[in-house]
Amino acid sequence: MLFRRLLCLLAATVATALSAQDQPGLKVTFTSSGKADSRVDRLLALYVPAGQAPTPFLAAGPFGVKWEGDLQSPLRGTFKLSAESSGKFKLSLNGQPLLDGPGIKTVQLNKGANHVVAEIASSDKGDTFVRLSWASKDFPLEPVPPTILTHVADKDLDAATQRREGRLLFAQLNCAACHADAALVPAKGTGMPELGQNAPLLADLGAKYRPEFIADWIADPHAIRPHTLMPKVFAGADAFQKASDIAAMLTQGAKPAEGQAQKDLAPLGGALFANLGCIACHQRPDAEGQDTHDRIPLAHVGDKWSQSALVEFLKDPAKNYAATRMPHFRLEDEEAAQLASYLTSHSRMIKRKALAGDATRGATLIVSAGCLNCHAGMPATTQPTLASVLKAGDKGCLADDEKTRANAPDFSLTAAQRAALKAFLATDLASLKQDTPAEFAERQIKNLNCAACHARDCNVSVWTKVVCEAKKVRDALPT
Repeated sequence: MLFRRLLCLLAATVATALSAQDQPGLKVTFTSSGKADSRVDRLLALYVPAGQAPTPFLAAGPFGVKWEGDLQSPLRGTFKLSAESSGKFKLSLNGQPLLDGPGIKTVQLNKGANHVVAEIASSDKGDTFVRLSWASKDFPLEPVPPTILTHVADKDLDAATQRREGRLLFAQLNCAACHADAALVPAKGTGMPELGQNAPLLADLGAKYRPEFIADWIADPHAIRPHTLMPKVFAGADAFQKASDIAAMLTQGAKPAEGQAQKDLAPLGGALFANLGCIACHQRPDAEGQDTHDRIPLAHVGDKWSQSALVEFLKDPAKNYAATRMPHFRLEDEEAAQLASYLTSHSRMIKRKALAGDATRGATLIVSAGCLNCHAGMPATTQPTLASVLKAGDKGCLADDEKTRANAPDFSLTAAQRAALKAFLATDLASLKQDTPAEFAERQIKNLNCAACHARDCNVSVWTKVVCEAKKVRDALPT
């Protein structure tokens, strides 16, 4: 344990001396059937079950793998390098052959960069696997830590990374819900797991949300919650009226119960907000201005929810949205009431336009605008097919200006996101029909924001970074 702590401190010292070109992890290149695909791996480790593709962008079959990069040793010294593998593995260190197959060798590591090249060919029978470990007189055999593995990016790696980012965006934004194509996109529940995620169910909205909030949310969701996957559907002078019409249809004249927050419970709810780690993913409801940790804002919570509905949501966040990233904390009724009271009593009530929507018009719009394609899984009716989109170029959702976008939804994409989507759409899209557990796990760690609460690779969690802010919330508890 002491060595690991020392390693983190020394690795941080080494990192300050690294070239600006050095990036965390090793570059790994896969080759199969004359095609190549690259990515960055934290560890020199691999497991590919027999008969499965090594990456989403390559077909199943015989393959080769090559890792390249540097082992940034914080100290000069003698270490043991050990490889467990299925065979056909080679490792060289600083240009000298070291291992040919599984085994263990004692080596002298220089302080700083030690160039590593490793290769493995897929097994003729069975699974293909390898894991590189190290040991010294100060610590037992363990995987070579990701904090000391680096690589220098190149054009091939940058292009492959961009394709992966575009693939994930395609799935998360649910592009295939509107631009369907059975020949290019797998059926729900098969292929890339993120393709199977549905948008929230539109159930009992009038009993949960204030209708004026729903209209504003539909009109411009990114203005309320940056990074939301929900697009701005309407543009033009009548955009808010259309949003109001859909809001009227969704609420059907129902209004949420006017239960008031119990202000005496708010301090206890604030303590829960800090102690459960909510503060690591979310800004405080009374926070203003830009957040340095890019946490999800909650200033609108009291303006959105009825008190009773918020309590029920906190008790079971996934009830109407199976793909939610919000964890189920198994809150007791009293705890949920305390947390809801804190959130609603400290958030800002925003003066919104009075709702003057036509539910009949809204019923037509909710179908023609494609809302039910995502929220109810209905087949697309008015949107162009994916094949047509691929031929259209920088138009519709991929346009960077309102005029070229025309009537297409506005996902508030950055230039980098549009470039990533276009790079992915330039592929044959076959990667949507398969996935690998290792890559899915890495995507989920990022998507679920695990680093908000958990340290990883010697990087402290957001929760740790906001400890002083959390203390102020706890200090509001009555003595």
